[in-house]
Formats: sequence, C-alpha cells, structure tokens
Amino acid sequence: MVDEAPSKLQLVAETFGKSADVYNYHPIFPICGRRLVDLADIPTGARLLDIATGTGAVLFPAAERVGSSGSVIGIDMAEPMVASTAAEISRRGMTQAEVRLMNAEALLFEDSSFDRVTCGFALWFIPNLQGALGEMRRMLRPGGRLAVSTWGPPGDVARQQTRLLEAYGGVLPALGSHMLTSADAVQTVLRSAGFEVAYAAEEHISVLFTDEEQWWAQRMAVAQLSTQALAPADQERFKAGVLKLLQPLRTADGIQETRMAVFAVAVGPS
Repeated sequence: MVDEAPSKLQLVAETFGKSADVYNYHPIFPICGRRLVDLADIPTGARLLDIATGTGAVLFPAAERVGSSGSVIGIDMAEPMVASTAAEISRRGMTQAEVRLMNAEALLFEDSSFDRVTCGFALWFIPNLQGALGEMRRMLRPGGRLAVSTWGPPGDVARQQTRLLEAYGGVLPALGSHMLTSADAVQTVLRSAGFEVAYAAEEHISVLFTDEEQWWAQRMAVAQLSTQALAPADQERFKAGVLKLLQPLRTADGIQETRMAVFAVAVGPS
C-alpha cells in the first residue's frame, strides 16, 4: 500500500500557502485566537510553542501574554505563512516571538522545552495525529498545558455554499484527515495520546459584518481562492448565489454569523 501521508501534508502546505495574503481577513480568527490564549492560562515569562501558527492569530496574543521575559515560537509547514508572520513580527518589534518552517509530526526541539503548547484549528489536517500529539506532549515541561481548537460541524450556509460551488464545477481540496467536530471527539484523541483533559467544550462564536459585501470580502477571502478556476461569469453567478444565502443571517445591524468551535485544554506529563 502506498503511504499517502507525504502528499496530504504537501497539499495542506500548498493550499494554505496560497491563502497567506488573505487568511487573516476573517475576524473570527483573532477572536478564537485570543480565546485559546485565555484558556491556555499563560503566565508572564512562559515559553510557548504554537503549532500551525498561520498568520499569528494565536501567536501574537500569546506573545503579548508572555511579555518580554518570555518567548513564543510559531511553526508552520506553509512557507508563505511563515514569511508573512515573520514580517509582521518584525513590523511589531516583538523580540519575544519568532516563526519557523517545521512539521508538527517531527518537532525539532529538545524534550520538555515549553511551558505551553497551542494548536488552533489544525489538528484534523495532520495525517499522523497521534504522532504529532505525542510530539506535543514531549515538548511540555512537567505540569505544562496543551490548548487546542477545532471547528464544529459546518452550518447550513456553509453546506449550501459548498453544494453551489460544486454545481458550477468548483472543487474544494480534500485537506482533512480526521473528524474532530465535537468536544467528545477531541477529548478522545487527547486522552489516547496520554493527556489528561482539563477542559473541553463546544462554544458558539459570533461575528457581525456590516453588509453582504463586507461578508464576501472578509468571510469568503480564503474560500474565493477555490473559485479562481471557474469561468468569470460563473464566478459572478456563484457570488450572487452565495450572497442570496445570507438572508437568514441578516439582522438590523448587518450580517451576523455564528460558528461552533471546540476548545480543549489538556495537561501533559506531571
């Protein structure tokens, strides 16, 4: 049997690399990043590793939390993500933060190197998840904490949007390797990797957009990459169809979208 893990990892890295310039347009990422940092209970002066750091939704609030006496290292497999985040670290003058190109399944650090490990919205993309979780556990100092997040099941609009894209011939890349859309599922994989789960819950996160055009520009910034292979006329029809789906989300203040996220905190070796 051919091992497909390397090709899946490469697909994930390439796909997210293409979205590096627009990935942080969606306001839900910084909201969830700060939530994960709060749950991680990061002390001043701590040393933290952020897995699949992307454009820094977790890294930057974590770096603020550890302060100048601590350190935060973000890793990611998508080189454009690493370059983008490194440039932003430099722009902000954060001497306590850095980012490196690295695979979560093979962390290039000594045992017990970190007080905290975080991983926001990435676990299901890792083919060898148990191996990666074992690496995260190896990273933690005695009493250290791992804080992770995943998405819950897609909502009605997201499901209809996918069907509409497929109707026009669009294809979403098959990036996922695992189904981790509930607190029970996340707890199960953490416990099987030797962690003691201290917190796991499904939480609803709401974001308000001024109007449909702002929703399209921010919420759909990454998703629009999947439409680039469509003919220009089909791209316009797809956009019109998606915006029509937003009517149930409209309020007096704008377009309010609520997504379910799963957050979990686990304790490593004692």
